[in-house]
Amino acid sequence: MKCSLLGKVFIPLVAAVLIMPLGAGATPTEPNPDGYCRDLRTNYVKTWHIYNDDQLDGVLNPGDTEIGTFENWWTPASSHSQHNMSPDGGGFTYAPDDDINSSPINYASHEAGKEDYWLGQTPMDKNKNTIQFYMTYSQFDNNDWKAGHFYSADPTAQAIVEQRHETRNGWAFGWTSHSQEDSPTNPQTYAGFVDMDIFVHNGRGLNPAADGSIDGGGTVYGGVFGKSYSNPQVSVSNDISPKAIDGVGAPPADFRYHPPVFDEVTGTYSWAENATRMTANGYTAADLVDIINSMEIEERVALGLGAGDVVWGNRRPSEILANLVDHNGNPYLYADAFLDNSFYHDGASDGGVVAGLAGESDYDFQQNNWGDQQVIRIDISEATLRGGEGGGNIDEIVIWDFGQSDSSTWGSSTGDQVNPTPIIFGVDLTQTVAHGQIYYDAASGRIYFPENRIYIAQVTIPIPEPASLALLATGAIGLLIRRRRTAIR
Repeated sequence: MKCSLLGKVFIPLVAAVLIMPLGAGATPTEPNPDGYCRDLRTNYVKTWHIYNDDQLDGVLNPGDTEIGTFENWWTPASSHSQHNMSPDGGGFTYAPDDDINSSPINYASHEAGKEDYWLGQTPMDKNKNTIQFYMTYSQFDNNDWKAGHFYSADPTAQAIVEQRHETRNGWAFGWTSHSQEDSPTNPQTYAGFVDMDIFVHNGRGLNPAADGSIDGGGTVYGGVFGKSYSNPQVSVSNDISPKAIDGVGAPPADFRYHPPVFDEVTGTYSWAENATRMTANGYTAADLVDIINSMEIEERVALGLGAGDVVWGNRRPSEILANLVDHNGNPYLYADAFLDNSFYHDGASDGGVVAGLAGESDYDFQQNNWGDQQVIRIDISEATLRGGEGGGNIDEIVIWDFGQSDSSTWGSSTGDQVNPTPIIFGVDLTQTVAHGQIYYDAASGRIYFPENRIYIAQVTIPIPEPASLALLATGAIGLLIRRRRTAIR
Protein backbone atom coordinates (compact mmCIF):
# COMPACT_ATOMS: atom_id res chain seq x y z
CA MET A 1 0.00 0.00 0.00
CA LYS A 2 1.14 3.52 -0.75
CA CYS A 3 -0.46 6.62 0.70
CA SER A 4 -0.87 9.36 -1.89
CA LEU A 5 -1.22 12.73 -0.28
CA LEU A 6 -1.72 15.39 -2.96
CA GLY A 7 -5.31 16.54 -3.01
CA LYS A 8 -8.00 19.19 -2.55
CA VAL A 9 -8.69 19.89 -6.22
CA PHE A 10 -11.80 21.86 -7.15
CA ILE A 11 -14.12 22.33 -10.15
CA PRO A 12 -13.30 25.59 -11.99
CA LEU A 13 -16.78 26.51 -13.24
CA VAL A 14 -17.72 30.17 -12.94
CA ALA A 15 -20.47 29.51 -10.42
CA ALA A 16 -18.04 27.66 -8.14
CA VAL A 17 -15.22 30.20 -8.25
CA LEU A 18 -14.79 32.67 -5.45
CA ILE A 19 -13.51 35.86 -7.05
CA MET A 20 -11.95 38.20 -4.54
CA PRO A 21 -11.89 41.95 -5.28
CA LEU A 22 -8.61 43.49 -6.33
CA GLY A 23 -6.73 45.54 -3.81
CA ALA A 24 -7.45 49.24 -3.97
CA GLY A 25 -5.42 50.89 -6.69
CA ALA A 26 -4.00 47.61 -8.01
CA THR A 27 -4.35 48.19 -11.72
CA PRO A 28 -3.38 45.09 -13.73
CA THR A 29 -0.16 45.74 -15.55
CA GLU A 30 2.84 43.97 -16.98
CA PRO A 31 6.49 44.81 -16.39
CA ASN A 32 8.06 47.26 -18.80
CA PRO A 33 10.14 45.51 -21.51
CA ASP A 34 13.82 46.36 -21.47
CA GLY A 35 14.81 48.10 -24.71
CA TYR A 36 18.39 46.94 -24.23
CA CYS A 37 17.41 43.28 -24.56
CA ARG A 38 16.18 41.19 -27.44
CA ASP A 39 12.52 41.89 -28.17
CA LEU A 40 9.93 39.78 -26.40
CA ARG A 41 8.84 36.69 -28.28
CA THR A 42 5.31 36.86 -29.57
CA ASN A 43 4.42 33.91 -27.31
CA TYR A 44 6.35 34.99 -24.22
CA VAL A 45 3.27 34.17 -22.13
CA LYS A 46 2.30 30.56 -22.77
CA THR A 47 -0.49 28.31 -21.57
CA TRP A 48 0.83 25.33 -19.60
CA HIS A 49 -1.19 22.20 -18.84
CA ILE A 50 -1.28 20.28 -15.55
CA TYR A 51 -1.76 16.49 -15.62
CA ASN A 52 -1.67 13.67 -13.14
CA ASP A 53 -0.32 10.18 -13.76
CA ASP A 54 -3.42 7.98 -14.14
CA GLN A 55 -1.36 5.37 -15.99
CA LEU A 56 1.09 5.21 -13.09
CA ASP A 57 4.14 4.74 -15.30
CA GLY A 58 6.11 7.98 -14.94
CA VAL A 59 5.30 9.12 -18.50
CA LEU A 60 2.66 11.60 -19.65
CA ASN A 61 0.59 9.79 -22.23
CA PRO A 62 -3.01 9.21 -23.38
CA GLY A 63 -5.20 8.23 -20.46
CA ASP A 64 -3.60 10.62 -17.99
CA THR A 65 -6.01 13.29 -16.77
CA GLU A 66 -5.67 17.01 -17.38
CA ILE A 67 -6.26 18.86 -14.12
CA GLY A 68 -6.19 22.42 -15.46
CA THR A 69 -4.15 25.12 -17.18
CA PHE A 70 -2.16 28.17 -16.16
CA GLU A 71 -0.02 30.88 -17.76
CA ASN A 72 3.49 31.97 -16.94
CA TRP A 73 4.91 35.11 -15.38
CA TRP A 74 7.45 37.17 -17.28
CA THR A 75 10.16 39.63 -16.35
CA PRO A 76 12.81 41.71 -18.11
CA ALA A 77 15.33 40.49 -15.49
CA SER A 78 17.07 37.14 -15.51
CA SER A 79 15.26 34.16 -14.00
CA HIS A 80 18.03 34.12 -11.38
CA SER A 81 17.69 37.77 -10.34
CA GLN A 82 13.90 37.52 -10.38
CA HIS A 83 13.92 34.75 -7.78
CA ASN A 84 16.53 36.16 -5.42
CA MET A 85 14.75 39.29 -4.28
CA SER A 86 13.57 39.96 -0.73
CA PRO A 87 10.90 42.49 0.29
CA ASP A 88 12.37 42.76 3.80
CA GLY A 89 15.65 44.20 2.54
CA GLY A 90 17.54 40.93 2.35
CA GLY A 91 18.51 41.61 -1.24
CA PHE A 92 20.42 38.78 -2.86
CA THR A 93 22.19 37.66 0.31
CA TYR A 94 21.87 34.15 1.72
CA ALA A 95 24.19 31.47 3.03
CA PRO A 96 24.28 27.68 3.50
CA ASP A 97 22.90 27.77 7.05
CA ASP A 98 20.77 30.90 6.88
CA ASP A 99 17.45 30.94 5.02
CA ILE A 100 16.12 34.40 4.20
CA ASN A 101 12.68 35.75 3.35
CA SER A 102 13.32 35.75 -0.38
CA SER A 103 10.50 35.77 -2.87
CA PRO A 104 10.36 36.06 -6.68
CA ILE A 105 9.39 39.43 -8.11
CA ASN A 106 8.06 40.27 -11.56
CA TYR A 107 9.61 43.77 -11.81
CA ALA A 108 6.34 45.43 -12.73
CA SER A 109 6.15 49.17 -13.22
CA HIS A 110 6.86 51.25 -10.11
CA GLU A 111 4.04 53.68 -10.88
CA ALA A 112 1.41 54.25 -8.21
CA GLY A 113 -1.16 51.48 -8.33
CA LYS A 114 1.17 49.28 -10.38
CA GLU A 115 3.45 48.01 -7.69
CA ASP A 116 5.79 45.06 -8.08
CA TYR A 117 4.21 41.74 -7.29
CA TRP A 118 6.03 39.62 -4.72
CA LEU A 119 5.13 35.98 -5.17
CA GLY A 120 3.68 34.33 -2.09
CA GLN A 121 3.97 37.25 0.32
CA THR A 122 0.32 38.03 1.08
CA PRO A 123 -1.32 36.91 4.35
CA MET A 124 -4.20 35.45 2.36
CA ASP A 125 -1.89 32.91 0.76
CA LYS A 126 -1.04 31.28 4.10
CA ASN A 127 2.19 30.16 2.54
CA LYS A 128 3.78 28.49 5.54
CA ASN A 129 4.17 24.77 4.89
CA THR A 130 3.62 25.13 1.14
CA ILE A 131 5.55 24.49 -2.03
CA GLN A 132 4.66 27.16 -4.59
CA PHE A 133 5.49 26.54 -8.27
CA TYR A 134 5.58 29.06 -11.10
CA MET A 135 6.69 29.31 -14.72
CA THR A 136 8.45 32.44 -15.93
CA TYR A 137 9.89 33.93 -19.10
CA SER A 138 13.01 36.09 -18.80
CA GLN A 139 13.74 38.71 -21.43
CA PHE A 140 17.35 38.95 -20.22
CA ASP A 141 17.89 35.19 -20.39
CA ASN A 142 16.58 35.21 -23.96
CA ASN A 143 19.35 37.45 -25.30
CA ASP A 144 21.41 35.60 -27.89
CA TRP A 145 24.48 35.16 -25.69
CA LYS A 146 26.05 32.66 -28.07
CA ALA A 147 26.13 35.46 -30.63
CA GLY A 148 28.02 37.70 -28.19
CA HIS A 149 25.21 39.93 -26.91
CA PHE A 150 27.03 42.87 -25.31
CA TYR A 151 27.04 43.00 -21.51
CA SER A 152 30.36 44.39 -20.32
CA ALA A 153 33.46 46.05 -21.72
CA ASP A 154 35.42 43.81 -19.36
CA PRO A 155 36.21 40.75 -21.54
CA THR A 156 36.31 38.42 -18.51
CA ALA A 157 32.92 39.57 -17.25
CA GLN A 158 31.54 39.29 -20.79
CA ALA A 159 32.84 35.71 -21.09
CA ILE A 160 31.38 34.72 -17.71
CA VAL A 161 27.91 36.07 -18.47
CA GLU A 162 27.92 34.55 -21.95
CA GLN A 163 28.79 31.14 -20.55
CA ARG A 164 26.25 31.36 -17.76
CA HIS A 165 23.33 32.48 -19.90
CA GLU A 166 24.12 31.12 -23.36
CA THR A 167 21.60 28.25 -23.18
CA ARG A 168 18.86 29.96 -21.16
CA ASN A 169 16.98 31.41 -24.13
CA GLY A 170 13.61 30.11 -23.00
CA TRP A 171 11.34 29.78 -20.02
CA ALA A 172 12.14 28.81 -16.43
CA PHE A 173 10.44 26.71 -13.77
CA GLY A 174 10.77 27.96 -10.21
CA TRP A 175 9.47 27.19 -6.75
CA THR A 176 9.59 28.42 -3.17
CA SER A 177 9.26 26.13 -0.17
CA HIS A 178 7.79 27.29 3.14
CA SER A 179 7.60 30.94 2.09
CA GLN A 180 7.81 33.83 4.51
CA GLU A 181 5.31 33.83 7.34
CA ASP A 182 3.13 36.82 8.19
CA SER A 183 5.78 38.03 10.64
CA PRO A 184 9.00 39.49 9.17
CA THR A 185 11.00 37.79 11.92
CA ASN A 186 13.45 35.11 10.91
CA PRO A 187 14.00 32.73 13.86
CA GLN A 188 15.91 30.10 11.80
CA THR A 189 14.29 27.18 13.63
CA TYR A 190 14.00 23.89 11.75
CA ALA A 191 10.56 23.48 10.16
CA GLY A 192 10.83 20.55 7.74
CA PHE A 193 12.34 19.31 4.54
CA VAL A 194 11.59 18.82 0.85
CA ASP A 195 12.55 15.68 -1.06
CA MET A 196 11.52 16.25 -4.67
CA ASP A 197 12.64 15.09 -8.12
CA ILE A 198 12.17 17.10 -11.32
CA PHE A 199 12.67 15.36 -14.66
CA VAL A 200 12.37 17.11 -18.04
CA HIS A 201 11.42 15.50 -21.35
CA ASN A 202 12.18 17.48 -24.54
CA GLY A 203 13.25 20.50 -22.51
CA ARG A 204 16.14 21.42 -24.78
CA GLY A 205 15.74 23.35 -27.99
CA LEU A 206 17.57 25.08 -30.82
CA ASN A 207 15.33 27.28 -32.90
CA PRO A 208 17.15 28.87 -35.84
CA ALA A 209 14.31 31.21 -36.76
CA ALA A 210 15.65 34.66 -37.59
CA ASP A 211 12.43 36.44 -38.44
CA GLY A 212 11.25 37.45 -34.98
CA SER A 213 8.35 34.99 -35.18
CA ILE A 214 6.85 32.91 -32.39
CA ASP A 215 10.02 31.06 -31.39
CA GLY A 216 12.57 33.21 -33.13
CA GLY A 217 12.86 35.65 -30.27
CA GLY A 218 12.80 39.02 -32.02
CA THR A 219 15.80 41.29 -32.38
CA VAL A 220 19.01 41.51 -30.43
CA TYR A 221 20.31 44.88 -29.30
CA GLY A 222 21.54 46.71 -32.39
CA GLY A 223 18.90 45.22 -34.69
CA VAL A 224 20.65 41.88 -35.21
CA PHE A 225 18.49 38.77 -35.33
CA GLY A 226 19.62 35.59 -33.65
CA LYS A 227 18.83 32.00 -32.82
CA SER A 228 17.27 30.64 -29.65
CA TYR A 229 19.23 28.10 -27.59
CA SER A 230 17.78 26.34 -24.56
CA ASN A 231 19.12 23.67 -22.24
CA PRO A 232 17.60 23.07 -18.78
CA GLN A 233 19.96 24.05 -15.96
CA VAL A 234 19.93 25.22 -12.34
CA SER A 235 19.95 29.02 -12.14
CA VAL A 236 19.04 29.26 -8.43
CA SER A 237 19.88 26.94 -5.56
CA ASN A 238 19.05 28.60 -2.26
CA ASP A 239 21.42 28.25 0.71
CA ILE A 240 24.42 28.02 -1.60
CA SER A 241 27.90 28.78 -0.31
CA PRO A 242 29.06 32.43 -0.21
CA LYS A 243 31.86 31.29 -2.52
CA ALA A 244 29.22 31.29 -5.26
CA ILE A 245 29.17 35.09 -5.23
CA ASP A 246 30.13 36.31 -8.69
CA GLY A 247 31.76 39.69 -8.23
CA VAL A 248 33.12 39.78 -11.78
CA GLY A 249 30.17 38.71 -13.88
CA ALA A 250 27.78 41.19 -12.24
CA PRO A 251 27.67 44.91 -11.44
CA PRO A 252 30.02 45.56 -8.48
CA ALA A 253 27.25 46.93 -6.28
CA ASP A 254 24.90 44.06 -6.95
CA PHE A 255 26.69 40.73 -6.55
CA ARG A 256 24.75 37.50 -7.13
CA TYR A 257 25.17 33.99 -5.78
CA HIS A 258 25.29 31.98 -9.00
CA PRO A 259 25.35 28.18 -9.14
CA PRO A 260 28.17 26.75 -11.25
CA VAL A 261 27.51 25.68 -14.84
CA PHE A 262 26.78 21.99 -15.39
CA ASP A 263 29.13 20.30 -17.87
CA GLU A 264 26.98 18.26 -20.27
CA VAL A 265 30.00 16.36 -21.59
CA THR A 266 31.31 15.07 -18.26
CA GLY A 267 27.97 15.09 -16.46
CA THR A 268 29.47 17.08 -13.57
CA TYR A 269 29.98 20.64 -12.37
CA SER A 270 33.50 20.42 -13.75
CA TRP A 271 36.40 22.78 -13.13
CA ALA A 272 36.96 23.12 -16.88
CA GLU A 273 33.43 24.45 -17.35
CA ASN A 274 33.72 26.93 -14.48
CA ALA A 275 37.43 27.82 -14.36
CA THR A 276 37.10 31.29 -15.93
CA ARG A 277 34.55 32.50 -13.43
CA MET A 278 36.14 30.81 -10.38
CA THR A 279 39.63 32.07 -11.18
CA ALA A 280 38.39 35.60 -11.86
CA ASN A 281 36.76 35.64 -8.43
CA GLY A 282 39.87 34.31 -6.71
CA TYR A 283 38.70 30.76 -6.06
CA THR A 284 40.24 27.34 -6.63
CA ALA A 285 39.01 23.89 -7.60
CA ALA A 286 38.59 23.08 -3.91
CA ASP A 287 36.30 26.10 -3.55
CA LEU A 288 34.19 24.85 -6.45
CA VAL A 289 33.75 21.56 -4.60
CA ASP A 290 32.55 23.50 -1.54
CA ILE A 291 29.96 25.27 -3.68
CA ILE A 292 28.74 22.02 -5.22
CA ASN A 293 28.43 20.36 -1.81
CA SER A 294 26.35 23.28 -0.52
CA MET A 295 23.78 23.13 -3.33
CA GLU A 296 20.36 21.87 -2.24
CA ILE A 297 19.14 21.97 -5.84
CA GLU A 298 21.49 20.25 -8.26
CA GLU A 299 21.45 18.84 -11.75
CA ARG A 300 22.31 15.17 -12.15
CA VAL A 301 22.86 12.91 -15.13
CA ALA A 302 19.32 11.60 -15.60
CA LEU A 303 20.27 8.15 -16.84
CA GLY A 304 22.92 7.75 -14.13
CA LEU A 305 20.51 7.97 -11.19
CA GLY A 306 20.22 4.88 -9.02
CA ALA A 307 17.08 3.60 -7.34
CA GLY A 308 18.19 5.11 -4.04
CA ASP A 309 18.78 8.56 -5.53
CA VAL A 310 15.16 9.30 -6.40
CA VAL A 311 11.68 9.24 -4.90
CA TRP A 312 10.51 6.38 -7.14
CA GLY A 313 13.32 4.07 -8.12
CA ASN A 314 11.16 2.06 -10.51
CA ARG A 315 10.16 5.26 -12.37
CA ARG A 316 13.64 6.74 -12.73
CA PRO A 317 14.74 7.84 -16.24
CA SER A 318 16.90 4.77 -16.96
CA GLU A 319 14.02 2.41 -16.12
CA ILE A 320 11.64 4.35 -18.34
CA LEU A 321 14.13 4.51 -21.21
CA ALA A 322 14.59 0.75 -21.04
CA ASN A 323 10.92 -0.16 -20.85
CA LEU A 324 8.66 2.53 -22.30
CA VAL A 325 8.28 4.13 -25.74
CA ASP A 326 6.58 7.20 -27.10
CA HIS A 327 3.85 7.36 -29.76
CA ASN A 328 6.38 6.62 -32.54
CA GLY A 329 7.79 3.61 -30.75
CA ASN A 330 10.96 5.46 -29.74
CA PRO A 331 12.36 4.99 -26.21
CA TYR A 332 11.01 7.69 -23.90
CA LEU A 333 13.86 9.91 -22.66
CA TYR A 334 14.06 12.22 -19.70
CA ALA A 335 17.30 13.96 -20.64
CA ASP A 336 17.48 16.28 -17.62
CA ALA A 337 17.13 15.60 -13.91
CA PHE A 338 17.12 18.00 -10.94
CA LEU A 339 16.96 16.88 -7.32
CA ASP A 340 15.77 19.04 -4.42
CA ASN A 341 16.96 17.73 -1.05
CA SER A 342 16.54 20.71 1.23
CA PHE A 343 15.77 21.70 4.81
CA TYR A 344 13.76 24.82 5.52
CA HIS A 345 13.34 27.06 8.54
CA ASP A 346 10.46 29.01 10.08
CA GLY A 347 10.23 32.64 9.08
CA ALA A 348 12.13 32.03 5.85
CA SER A 349 11.93 30.33 2.48
CA ASP A 350 13.77 27.86 0.32
CA GLY A 351 13.51 26.87 -3.31
CA GLY A 352 15.17 26.99 -6.68
CA VAL A 353 14.89 27.68 -10.40
CA VAL A 354 15.47 25.51 -13.47
CA ALA A 355 16.09 27.84 -16.44
CA GLY A 356 16.62 27.10 -20.13
CA LEU A 357 13.32 25.40 -20.94
CA ALA A 358 12.57 25.66 -24.65
CA GLY A 359 8.81 25.41 -24.20
CA GLU A 360 8.57 23.89 -27.67
CA SER A 361 5.93 21.39 -28.72
CA ASP A 362 4.87 19.68 -31.91
CA TYR A 363 1.97 18.00 -30.15
CA ASP A 364 -1.28 17.73 -32.11
CA PHE A 365 -4.29 16.24 -30.30
CA GLN A 366 -5.63 14.96 -33.63
CA GLN A 367 -2.46 12.90 -34.07
CA ASN A 368 -2.16 11.98 -30.41
CA ASN A 369 1.62 12.36 -30.66
CA TRP A 370 2.24 12.83 -26.94
CA GLY A 371 5.98 12.27 -27.20
CA ASP A 372 6.47 15.50 -29.18
CA GLN A 373 6.06 17.95 -26.32
CA GLN A 374 8.04 19.36 -23.45
CA VAL A 375 7.08 17.72 -20.15
CA ILE A 376 8.17 18.71 -16.65
CA ARG A 377 7.59 15.83 -14.25
CA ILE A 378 7.50 16.56 -10.49
CA ASP A 379 7.73 13.71 -7.95
CA ILE A 380 7.27 14.69 -4.28
CA SER A 381 8.13 12.16 -1.61
CA GLU A 382 5.49 10.97 0.81
CA ALA A 383 7.77 11.93 3.70
CA THR A 384 7.80 15.54 2.49
CA LEU A 385 4.02 15.67 2.75
CA ARG A 386 3.72 14.04 6.16
CA GLY A 387 3.75 16.22 9.26
CA GLY A 388 4.96 15.29 12.70
CA GLU A 389 8.36 14.17 13.87
CA GLY A 390 10.66 13.56 10.94
CA GLY A 391 8.06 14.80 8.46
CA GLY A 392 8.39 17.49 5.86
CA ASN A 393 5.27 19.31 7.09
CA ILE A 394 4.25 20.46 3.59
CA ASP A 395 0.45 20.50 3.55
CA GLU A 396 -0.34 22.54 0.46
CA ILE A 397 0.95 22.61 -3.12
CA VAL A 398 0.32 25.77 -5.19
CA ILE A 399 0.79 26.45 -8.89
CA TRP A 400 0.50 30.14 -9.74
CA ASP A 401 -1.50 31.25 -12.78
CA PHE A 402 -0.48 34.62 -14.26
CA GLY A 403 -2.89 34.56 -17.20
CA GLN A 404 -4.99 37.44 -18.42
CA SER A 405 -8.23 37.97 -16.56
CA ASP A 406 -11.14 36.08 -18.19
CA SER A 407 -13.27 33.76 -16.06
CA SER A 408 -16.07 33.36 -18.61
CA THR A 409 -14.54 30.46 -20.54
CA TRP A 410 -13.67 26.97 -19.33
CA GLY A 411 -9.96 26.50 -18.94
CA SER A 412 -9.24 30.22 -19.10
CA SER A 413 -7.09 32.10 -16.61
CA THR A 414 -8.50 34.36 -13.92
CA GLY A 415 -5.35 36.24 -13.02
CA ASP A 416 -2.77 38.56 -14.51
CA GLN A 417 0.84 39.60 -13.99
CA VAL A 418 0.16 41.38 -10.68
CA ASN A 419 -2.97 39.52 -9.55
CA PRO A 420 -2.21 35.84 -10.17
CA THR A 421 -4.48 32.99 -9.20
CA PRO A 422 -3.20 30.27 -6.87
CA ILE A 423 -4.17 26.80 -8.08
CA ILE A 424 -4.21 24.84 -4.85
CA PHE A 425 -3.61 21.17 -4.16
CA GLY A 426 -4.10 20.33 -0.50
CA VAL A 427 -2.65 17.45 1.46
CA ASP A 428 -4.95 15.33 3.63
CA LEU A 429 -3.32 12.67 5.79
CA THR A 430 -6.58 10.88 6.65
CA GLN A 431 -6.93 9.06 3.31
CA THR A 432 -4.96 6.01 2.36
CA VAL A 433 -5.10 5.17 -1.34
CA ALA A 434 -4.26 1.81 -2.82
CA HIS A 435 -1.22 1.78 -5.06
CA GLY A 436 -2.27 2.93 -8.54
CA GLN A 437 -5.73 4.13 -7.52
CA ILE A 438 -7.12 7.65 -7.72
CA TYR A 439 -9.68 8.48 -5.06
CA TYR A 440 -12.07 11.42 -5.36
CA ASP A 441 -14.11 12.62 -2.40
CA ALA A 442 -17.02 14.66 -3.73
CA ALA A 443 -17.99 15.91 -0.27
CA SER A 444 -14.65 17.55 0.41
CA GLY A 445 -13.59 18.17 -3.19
CA ARG A 446 -10.32 16.39 -2.55
CA ILE A 447 -8.53 14.10 -4.95
CA TYR A 448 -5.58 11.93 -4.07
CA PHE A 449 -2.90 11.29 -6.65
CA PRO A 450 -1.00 8.02 -6.80
CA GLU A 451 2.71 8.54 -6.21
CA ASN A 452 2.21 12.28 -5.61
CA ARG A 453 3.22 13.11 -9.18
CA ILE A 454 2.40 16.22 -11.24
CA TYR A 455 3.15 16.85 -14.92
CA ILE A 456 3.44 20.34 -16.44
CA ALA A 457 3.31 20.04 -20.21
CA GLN A 458 3.10 21.92 -23.48
CA VAL A 459 0.03 20.56 -25.25
CA THR A 460 -2.90 21.79 -27.31
CA ILE A 461 -6.25 20.22 -26.49
CA PRO A 462 -9.80 20.90 -27.66
CA ILE A 463 -12.16 22.80 -25.36
CA PRO A 464 -14.84 20.42 -23.97
CA GLU A 465 -18.30 20.44 -25.45
CA PRO A 466 -21.19 21.75 -23.27
CA ALA A 467 -22.17 18.15 -22.46
CA SER A 468 -18.74 17.55 -20.98
CA LEU A 469 -19.05 20.69 -18.90
CA ALA A 470 -22.33 19.41 -17.51
CA LEU A 471 -20.57 16.27 -16.33
CA LEU A 472 -17.93 18.37 -14.67
CA ALA A 473 -20.56 20.43 -12.89
CA THR A 474 -22.15 17.34 -11.36
CA GLY A 475 -18.83 16.06 -10.10
CA ALA A 476 -18.78 13.01 -12.33
CA ILE A 477 -15.35 14.15 -13.45
CA GLY A 478 -14.06 16.00 -10.44
CA LEU A 479 -10.48 16.54 -11.45
CA LEU A 480 -10.34 20.25 -12.21
CA ILE A 481 -9.32 23.16 -10.08
CA ARG A 482 -11.15 25.99 -8.43
CA ARG A 483 -9.07 29.12 -8.82
CA ARG A 484 -8.96 31.62 -5.99
CA ARG A 485 -8.22 35.26 -6.80
CA THR A 486 -5.83 36.97 -4.46
CA ALA A 487 -6.35 40.53 -3.28
CA ILE A 488 -3.05 42.27 -3.87
CA ARG A 489 -1.70 45.76 -4.26
